[in-house]
Amino acid sequence: MAKVAISPLEKPLDCDAILATPRDITVDNWSWRETLAWLQTLDEKNWEESGKSGAGTLDFLGGSYSEFDKKRRALLSTNNYNYDATATRQLLIQKTNPQVFEQWGNCVQAQLSQGGIICYLEDIREKAGTLVVQWRTAPGLKELRDVQVICDGGQIERSFKQGASIDGTKRLLITRESSKDLRGIVNGVAGNSGDYSASFFFPAVDKTTTKLISESKGKYSDRVHVNVGPYDKPSTIAVRVDGRSEYESPGDPWFRVDLIAPGRSIVGPTYKFKAREESSQSHSMFYFLPAGAIAEFSGEMHNEHAVSLGMSIEARVTLTN
Repeated sequence: MAKVAISPLEKPLDCDAILATPRDITVDNWSWRETLAWLQTLDEKNWEESGKSGAGTLDFLGGSYSEFDKKRRALLSTNNYNYDATATRQLLIQKTNPQVFEQWGNCVQAQLSQGGIICYLEDIREKAGTLVVQWRTAPGLKELRDVQVICDGGQIERSFKQGASIDGTKRLLITRESSKDLRGIVNGVAGNSGDYSASFFFPAVDKTTTKLISESKGKYSDRVHVNVGPYDKPSTIAVRVDGRSEYESPGDPWFRVDLIAPGRSIVGPTYKFKAREESSQSHSMFYFLPAGAIAEFSGEMHNEHAVSLGMSIEARVTLTN
């Protein structure tokens, strides 16, 4: 009986935490499902870094890591997030930047020192996507032979012949009739080790509703705020506050801008004016709002011997479908 070598990518890898690095989070264009995938993948190191940078979910990152993990499990359960490692990884891959993706790829290559298949989708559209199949060779293993690509509900490009060989990287166009999530598998034979297999996840294009709520005030204003909710579905909220100030009179003039949300705030650094000048501060938050909840976000300017030149706050709300 042939030995089946399942790719290590079928289970969560230490490498996957790289995909959740806080510097890679773009808070204004992540869908709810992608955000949950990010939460699912956060390890303790990334959790700590997210809290310091304000890149993460402010109401979830407070407290200890064990407290965060408890709240995370409850949130994932409430929202029926039951995606396996392959699906979660794909949801993060499609949002990551090239530098972080390269780090992840190098990590995976190192873990596949005995050979294996790496599969993921890129250039995902509603009706098509590109499947990337990488064969990682090892001593005693050459090309991957008798390759079979199976995707239930999807069509592999006709130029690919089932049973062909792959040596290195192969990109295959997959089309689909429906806009639902699809799953597939790549099988092949290499060396004397038997069969190799790896699954892939072809996610549906998230169709979410996004709305923008903002407030802007002019000179001498020291507070702005927006109220968000309630909505009948959970939402992700990207909040940004901007404030400008200028030197007014001698006596150690300074200013700072704070961004305040339910459960947690970002307190800006104190800027001390060195001369007659202007300065500005901006802060961003990433926040989860449960269905039926209401939240107020505010920006506040604090100053001494300085005057406000204006403030603005923006909340970009993405509702789940």
